[in-house]
Amino acid sequence: MDDGSNTSGANGGPAELREHSVGEILTGAFEMYRANWKALMQVVAIVAIPLSLVGYLIADQLIRSVTVVKGTGASGGVTYADISVSGGGFWRASLASALLLFVGVLIAQVLTGAITRGAAGVFVGQQITVAGAYSFGLARVWSILLVSVLVGLIVGIGFVLFVIPGFIFLTWLAVSMPALVVEDKRGRGALSRSWELVKGRSWPVFGTLVVASVITSIVNTIITAPFGHDWFLRGLLAGIASTVTTPFTALVGVLIYLDLRVRKERLDEATLRSDLARTEP
Repeated sequence: MDDGSNTSGANGGPAELREHSVGEILTGAFEMYRANWKALMQVVAIVAIPLSLVGYLIADQLIRSVTVVKGTGASGGVTYADISVSGGGFWRASLASALLLFVGVLIAQVLTGAITRGAAGVFVGQQITVAGAYSFGLARVWSILLVSVLVGLIVGIGFVLFVIPGFIFLTWLAVSMPALVVEDKRGRGALSRSWELVKGRSWPVFGTLVVASVITSIVNTIITAPFGHDWFLRGLLAGIASTVTTPFTALVGVLIYLDLRVRKERLDEATLRSDLARTEP
């Protein structure tokens, strides 16, 4: 990341290392977003919009491969429809859709890691740049993907086990990515570090995640409201929605992480700068 002026001064801006309440973390994420919106949105848009368009194109082809003929029969007085599948087109489109979804999820995690690194750098006077974000994301791609897969598996299993454990694991592992990005804690080490930091602060962390999720869901809904059957327009809007919401989610995560370290370890700028220096690509 290139050095530059801090995006907040000494007036308690989002780049001040201190303890923050839930409201202050969310406000800080908004302020940091506002100060760096151009670079943050560029980082995501470069891949999110093309992927979204391709995904909606494949979905459109998938739908077209299924033909529905209404009113061709009845059973017990209820009319039903015949559904026919056009040869291998349906399965090819299904496979392509699944593959694209998988690739999209992996890329989203790399972007989250890149944004997290850039956001942490703001606290030591660095600027978020597109080149710097991608440089870091690509340099740590396998570590980022491993942590993402481990968190996903654990949280997924938790949701299968009566749902509530899923929310517990999601909270305890909420800062695994920042632990990897800032402290170079890899694999299970990143998960253990997150567990250690969140312990004793589970409810505030959970509350912050819930509010942030509600905010991003509302924004997504507004942007991606139904616009007929035009796959291009729907795909474009879905990509724009990801471009807008992904940075905010990543910023909230890194602010939670830094708040926990300040509370538990009295983290200061010198220590954070030293941590980031060790993880430079």
